[in-house]
Amino acid sequence: LIGRGAHAFGITRSMRGEFVTVQAQVAMISGGKGHVFPILKDPSNQRAIKAVLFRNDEAPEENRMQRELLEAKRLDGTLVTIEGKVEVYNEELEIIIGKVY
Repeated sequence: LIGRGAHAFGITRSMRGEFVTVQAQVAMISGGKGHVFPILKDPSNQRAIKAVLFRNDEAPEENRMQRELLEAKRLDGTLVTIEGKVEVYNEELEIIIGKVY
């Protein structure tokens, strides 16, 4: 359900570089090298968008808390609020996460 037809959260390529706030279900999380890659699902239409939370060596405690919150929300199925910037990576839309709450 990523990148086909209707867009998750109404996000389109024309929004590249814009900051957005979305409420999402965390469908899946993967990671590597300290970065976290959640798949965010739009509860209104079940479409999904990739996101990335980059490792932040300057604020490791805040970074850890954001990772833990993403995982907790994935496990309990409740919505998480994400603030971030819309980008395109490998021809796919994604949100670069700035804040999780």
